[in-house]
Amino acid sequence: MRFRKRIVALLCAALVLNTVAPVSAAEVKEDIEDADSLDMVEDLPISGEGVEGERYVVKDITGNEEINKLKAQIQNDAEIKRVSWDDALEFMALVDSTISNNKYRLKSTWGSVSEDDFAYLVDSGKLKYSLVDVNGKKIKGLKKEDIWWRSYLYIPSEKDLVKSPECIPVNDGVVECKDESQRYNRVVVFARYDGMTSMSEILITRPTKYFGRFVNHKLRTRENAARDYKVGEWIDIDNIQKLIGATSENAVSYMFKRRKVSGNNYLYSRWAIPETAAIYKSDNRPSDLIGNIRKGAYAIRVNKPKNYDAVKNCFGSVTAFRPKKKGIYKVTYIVPDGYNKKFTVKVRVTD
Repeated sequence: MRFRKRIVALLCAALVLNTVAPVSAAEVKEDIEDADSLDMVEDLPISGEGVEGERYVVKDITGNEEINKLKAQIQNDAEIKRVSWDDALEFMALVDSTISNNKYRLKSTWGSVSEDDFAYLVDSGKLKYSLVDVNGKKIKGLKKEDIWWRSYLYIPSEKDLVKSPECIPVNDGVVECKDESQRYNRVVVFARYDGMTSMSEILITRPTKYFGRFVNHKLRTRENAARDYKVGEWIDIDNIQKLIGATSENAVSYMFKRRKVSGNNYLYSRWAIPETAAIYKSDNRPSDLIGNIRKGAYAIRVNKPKNYDAVKNCFGSVTAFRPKKKGIYKVTYIVPDGYNKKFTVKVRVTD
């Protein structure tokens, strides 16, 4: 049953489940030594002005499948006495107890609701979870003291599992990362209520402080769709690059810092390019960019919800919509990492 549920979740997401955890040249040696099961390390020069390149450490974090791999790793660590058996058994029991949970889910700050949620959290950032029913609605009579919370931190480099870590506490659903050194470690948050457990996996990641694309050497956080649409036409918005007609030279990117070079000119450091399963360039050819990040890397919202039919993925984001009325629809992409930077696309719909 568990295997079937996970296959359904993976098919529902219909995603390329990769992520890129990049590091600057100065940090690459340290991060490579700390990382566990790295797939590859590759130099990626970033073309176009205004963006500074980095080295990328590419990891496979395949969501639902990954939690099973993490369980197996923790069990192995416990067998060789690197991890407390009591902590390991409690962790595995909590993960397994999500199997029977058909009533409750964790809802994150940005509105994502899924059976096995996945999130990103930046060092020094915060996320807030609330417990809801399977439709994302409030639970009648629920009081915050009725929920039992627990978090576990897994440190791959040390093969260590830390229960209720002080550096990443969870209090009444608020998860906070207080330690920059935890970057690329994993956190699993559990909420237990009414005999049932809900969970979310979290990757501690580099903060996205700038989310946008460069046009004429200027950073833009708003854009128009590449074309107009008609009432009744399905509009695919799952891939932000395809919607705006971006190429590898002017793609929307995650950027974590900038430095002034002259006057009002800045050089930005980019750590990834957000793309999803479609991974198309504007000419509908497969993209050669390897910056495709696991779904959950951005949440997608569309205004005027009464004016369209929608398709949503397993993380609660709108991936396609069919407008019933003409007008301008705003599609907002949100980086759900605690900083919640946004990129907005205006979609024009005509008769």
